[in-house]
Amino acid sequence: AVHSEEEPKLQFNQVQKWFDSQLIDHFNPQDSRLYSQRYWVVSDYYKQGGPVFLYICGEYTCPGVNQERLYPVQLAQKYGALFVVLEHRYYGLSQPFGDLKTANLAYLTVEQALEDLAYFIQWFKTQGGYGLTDNKWITIGGSYPGAMSAWFRYKYPHLTVGAWASSAVVDAILDFPDFDN
Repeated sequence: AVHSEEEPKLQFNQVQKWFDSQLIDHFNPQDSRLYSQRYWVVSDYYKQGGPVFLYICGEYTCPGVNQERLYPVQLAQKYGALFVVLEHRYYGLSQPFGDLKTANLAYLTVEQALEDLAYFIQWFKTQGGYGLTDNKWITIGGSYPGAMSAWFRYKYPHLTVGAWASSAVVDAILDFPDFDN
């Protein structure tokens, strides 16, 4: 007979918050327009001085902690990490504009989204309310957010000590007929 035990359910509270000072255009110093970007924090397992895990949501309405992907939260529990989830610009409730006119979509780029992460981390360290001055940050993502996690680590090694890039397509191939094989 095979004996199996269900894993105990993770018990945690996630708090939805808003970063109200995200820049719409990170590359134009004359453009001071801002938008509100939604994020969540799970501090149940955080031990002072522990790492910060930044989970990157992708091209969907972010649910905060994804109940189908709890392994990163289990690691936060194991390592005393603060767990932070950030919704991607233009998805869910993190809308820079009231509509999706073509002119407004000019700011929906990977480069702007990577800058969002950097700007958010710098803000969160000083104003996020957890006293995170010397904590080590690790970005986490899967698929497109996994690629973002890897690219972020490459572009901003001073802001993160590691990247978890699951199923990350970091090297885009324009014509790849073998994909369907």
